Amino acid sequence: MSQFRLTKGEFLYLYGYDRPLGEFFLTKLDRETKEPEFAISSHASTCEHPDYPGQLDFTNGEILEILNAELGDDAPENFTLALTLDEPI
Repeated sequence: MSQFRLTKGEFLYLYGYDRPLGEFFLTKLDRETKEPEFAISSHASTCEHPDYPGQLDFTNGEILEILNAELGDDAPENFTLALTLDEPI
C-alpha cells in the first residue's frame, strides 16, 4: 500500500493506492480527534462523503473532483496524476 499524508488547516488527509485491493483512497480526518469526516475509495468506502450519501464506490474522476474541491492548489501532484492516468502510486 502506498499511503501519504497532508495537513491543511484543522484536517489531516490520507491518500494513496491500496495495491492488494487495487483501489485509490482518500480520507479526511479531524486533526485533534482523528474522527473521519469521510473515507472514500474506488470499491469499498468506509465512511460516507457528506455530498454523496449512500455512495460507497467512487470513480477516479469523482475522487479527483473531491480532492480538488478539498485541497485546490494544495492537491498532491503525484496523486492527481495517478488518478488521471489510473496508475498506482
